[in-house]
Amino acid sequence: MARPCEFDEDDVLDRAMQTFWLHGYDGTSLEDLLAATGIARQSLYNRFGDKRALFIKALRRYHTSGGDKLKPLFDQIRPVQAAFRQLFESASSETDDAKRMGCFMINAAMEMARHDVEIADIVTRNQRAFEDLFVTALEAGKARGELPADFDCRATGRFLVGAFFGLKVLAKSDPSSPILGDMVNVTLNVLPA
Repeated sequence: MARPCEFDEDDVLDRAMQTFWLHGYDGTSLEDLLAATGIARQSLYNRFGDKRALFIKALRRYHTSGGDKLKPLFDQIRPVQAAFRQLFESASSETDDAKRMGCFMINAAMEMARHDVEIADIVTRNQRAFEDLFVTALEAGKARGELPADFDCRATGRFLVGAFFGLKVLAKSDPSSPILGDMVNVTLNVLPA
């Protein structure tokens, strides 16, 4: 009788995600995944499917947890302009190694989305979730009187998502560039004091 698999699925997905994040999809071998997760080849296939299926599950896990990390920032920091400043400045002041790793979702978009519709769909849903989070934060700030009554929260939220993702891409290739600080300051000028 076969022994049941004894591993934590979330832990395996986290380890696989870190491996894909570090090496990219194409740069990650099955052997890399087996070493990182510590499970046997057959257990990996039985529980998660092939390499692509595991990548998609890791990407979905990352998407699900992304907003959970940012929402407290917007719930706790006032005014909303300060919350966005902290978000953008923390992205531009990460260590060079962290900047070079980039964002797992953006990395997937750049490597895979143009030729994989399912991955492109996950990336798009993640982008829209960021947009909704940013717009909700701006609307709450507007309701508190931190932004003018005629402020366009949707358009500005979309712009801020594009700027944030662009910042992450630029930081990945040139983590110590003065462009990053300029980008933060100019971008945040769209939020009136």
